[in-house]
Amino acid sequence: MSAPDAGPSRRSLLSNLTIALGALGVGGIGWILVRSSDDGPGLKPAPEDVRFSLSSLPKGRQVVIKWAGRPVLIAHRSNADVDAVASDKPAQQHPRIADDPSAPDYKRNRGRSLKTDWFVAEASCTYDAIPVDKTVGDQGFGCPRCGSRYDLAGRVYDGPAPRNLAIPPYHFDGPDTLVIGLGPLGEMGGVI
Repeated sequence: MSAPDAGPSRRSLLSNLTIALGALGVGGIGWILVRSSDDGPGLKPAPEDVRFSLSSLPKGRQVVIKWAGRPVLIAHRSNADVDAVASDKPAQQHPRIADDPSAPDYKRNRGRSLKTDWFVAEASCTYDAIPVDKTVGDQGFGCPRCGSRYDLAGRVYDGPAPRNLAIPPYHFDGPDTLVIGLGPLGEMGGVI
């Protein structure tokens, strides 16, 4: 007489459990791969270039536009602004101003710009990401929340901000058009 069947053997139970856990693991890895392809920093498309007509901004005025979801300040420097940048004031009085030595030359020149009368920078304070404004700064741009001040070339000279205003990639397409973003080959182009 044979013993009655007491259910699945221990071996088959372990085999089924191993298969189920393996399927969950493969499914979890697949889900992670799918999510990372949607949110991965290296897999996102490059931001679209933004074109701005320079003729729409008179000397001494500024405008903030959006590029890649970030505010970008475009300032048409007045003659007095150009002279102030050339004299490097208030930079002479504030030793905290420093530029990244690996940055392209136009980001390290005195005006931090391709053309002396045009200034382009990300318009977010490097301390608390609040938009900066020329009306807040006495000799440049200022943050209304933390009190950080940047000169007319976007270099921090007062307050808690740890870095200068970031300069986005940009170039000029002819005499009347500013293009914010990378050129067709992913590099800077235009007039220096």
